[in-house]
Amino acid sequence: MHAWHVGRILKVPRVLIPFAAGAISAHGLLTAPLAFDFVRTAPQRLDRADWGQVNRHLSEMEAEGRQVLSRAGVAERDMGFRRSAEMRYLGQGHEVEAAVPGGLLGPQSLAPLTAGFEEAYRLLYSRTPMGVAIEALNWRVVVSGPAPRVSATEGPAEGPSAAGIEPDVKKRRRAYFPEAGGHADTPVYDRYALRHGMCIDGPAIIEERESTTIIGPGAIVQVDERLTLVARLL
Repeated sequence: MHAWHVGRILKVPRVLIPFAAGAISAHGLLTAPLAFDFVRTAPQRLDRADWGQVNRHLSEMEAEGRQVLSRAGVAERDMGFRRSAEMRYLGQGHEVEAAVPGGLLGPQSLAPLTAGFEEAYRLLYSRTPMGVAIEALNWRVVVSGPAPRVSATEGPAEGPSAAGIEPDVKKRRRAYFPEAGGHADTPVYDRYALRHGMCIDGPAIIEERESTTIIGPGAIVQVDERLTLVARLL
């Protein structure tokens, strides 16, 4: 279970706390498209590349990916393929990943590969050295299935704004807040009972199954139209 302490960590104008914040990583894992990453190591300078070898590696990885996705029940028409290479300037010790165009590669591929690498390199380092050869070390293919269709609810049913309505206090407990210099009598709220427009002043505790939100003194939380908690300092 995650605990969000609004007040101690709040260093930006607003903090958004969605429903089930403590389980968002697991939700993302379960709803992410099925994907597999394949890699072949074949070090070579791009201006002297053995394109036949590179094409064989790419074809092998794509074929392996098709087999894996097919066994997982993904139709051929729904398969996606993304090719890339880990490249660097000759003599460097760190690689930069850049996109590799589709189809058979050959001497005509040198220009788009160079341009893709230089763009990725410039984004990282804001410059590119002139006249230095580029070498590729690893060739990659990521094969993926379609994104699953997910129907998610926003928690409690949406309704008219409850602005100005005081949320019910679930219970009260003494809680320690460094900002208050000690313990304070603190109201506890049920996250699932909150409605759009409601506001809660700190100190307060908001409980749900996956997360607990702790509102420190000097902070306020408002419930937006998607029932997300929007926290800010007063």
